[in-house]
Amino acid sequence: MSTIRSSIEAISRRLDQAAGFCLVVTMALIMVNIFLRLLFKSPLLGTVDYVGILTALCIALGLAYCAWQNAQIAVEFIFDKLPGRLQGVLGTLLNIIALVFWAAVAWYLVEYGRDMAASGMVSSTVNFPLAPVLYLIALGFVVLCLVLIVKTVDSIRKVIE
Repeated sequence: MSTIRSSIEAISRRLDQAAGFCLVVTMALIMVNIFLRLLFKSPLLGTVDYVGILTALCIALGLAYCAWQNAQIAVEFIFDKLPGRLQGVLGTLLNIIALVFWAAVAWYLVEYGRDMAASGMVSSTVNFPLAPVLYLIALGFVVLCLVLIVKTVDSIRKVIE
């Protein structure tokens, strides 16, 4: 199990690094667009498309590592006062609900990506194909599901012990 845990952590960390890269590229793109608009009165074509795509990728690819680190917002001041076994039961229940939800989101995104690829859907300004973007976002959610499986196993262990 430790090999699987470390693999999931490594994958989520790599996706988080990709999310960070997307954020840096987004900031650079916005800065270049501002300077071009100020200096040459000519903005970059497709900035809105690229910023939207990169922002979506940044969020989706960063979620798994955020969950791995337990860095999301939580109501710990109430949760920590509960007995350990009850914490485990509630943690298991919440993780399973989140797992089902995010798995459904990933599934829907893959299906939607297939529909977009089949119809040739592209972004409005620069004709960038959107299906690969949806597949990458779905990948982020699939890795989030793997993290949630590990968290669910940890919660179940808390109940058993």
